[in-house]
Amino acid sequence: MSQFIGTLFLIPGYLLTFLGGIWMLIMAFRNGIGWGLLILFFPPGALIFAFRHLRAFLPLIVTMVGLVFLIIGLQLTGQSGSG
Repeated sequence: MSQFIGTLFLIPGYLLTFLGGIWMLIMAFRNGIGWGLLILFFPPGALIFAFRHLRAFLPLIVTMVGLVFLIIGLQLTGQSGSG
């Protein structure tokens, strides 16, 4: 039963993380090619971009919520990756 509930967390987690990342990437490329390339090749650069451009906080929050869903889903399904 917990694997089923874990899957219910994983699916929106993947979607939110993917969509938030794409949204952030689009915003970065619209701002400048340098920002876009930074986020494309160095994903933690999204944090720098979000702090420098406040309008980018919403895609960052969407991505973080997706990551929380992924962590919960992985813990419920027992696929933590260790071991």
